[in-house]
Amino acid sequence: MLIEAILCPGQFSALKRRNLSEHTAVVFDVFRATSTELTALANGAESIVPVGTVEEALAMRKKDASVLLGGERNSFKPDGFDFGNSPLEYTEQQVRGRKIVHTTTNGTLALASCSQAKSIYLGALLNLSALASELACLKPAALLLICAGTHSHFALEDGIAAGALAAKLLPKSPKLAPSARACRSIWRSAERNPAETLAVTRNALRLRSVGLGEDVTYCSQFDVIDRVARVEKGEVRLV
Repeated sequence: MLIEAILCPGQFSALKRRNLSEHTAVVFDVFRATSTELTALANGAESIVPVGTVEEALAMRKKDASVLLGGERNSFKPDGFDFGNSPLEYTEQQVRGRKIVHTTTNGTLALASCSQAKSIYLGALLNLSALASELACLKPAALLLICAGTHSHFALEDGIAAGALAAKLLPKSPKLAPSARACRSIWRSAERNPAETLAVTRNALRLRSVGLGEDVTYCSQFDVIDRVARVEKGEVRLV
């Protein structure tokens, strides 16, 4: 298994032009899209449909009034949506058995960038060990760790999560591309006290500044969910 990392949204366009037919991709948007989608599914949502724009989400609601809409623009819930992008909103009472259309600034774009991959998984700290076990069993020839970032920039929390996953897989896969080595190094510098490092990332500080500090605390947890989520025919489901 060769592990490679995509570090920022500026690499998404080039990624779309690559042949990914033998690649497995893991998309990380720790604060908050992939953590939110995984939480909704763990709380019983039927599936998540990631879309690129608010307009697409609203159009899907017009076609099917039963779907729920979730997501954010500039960290806040768009007009007409049922939920924002806080994982704490997606309680079992609210989402069990429901399909959720989800759009965020970077997370859903990151998922779209690797849509041609053989398999696509959600990446988060919340289920890191379960994800590592799944990938170790799957034994893909090539693994892409995609950091969703923030706007056009690298997001440290995504690099930390990607590096932590690479470190877990390392005993069974010594082949790390330089980009994956960089993520592993980031993780090594943070692993003694990851919560402390995550708390002072740019996105954590921004979320706290707008009253969303509980999301940071929640998304910074390790291994509180023991399932993995994968894209299947354009929808994200638990496997």
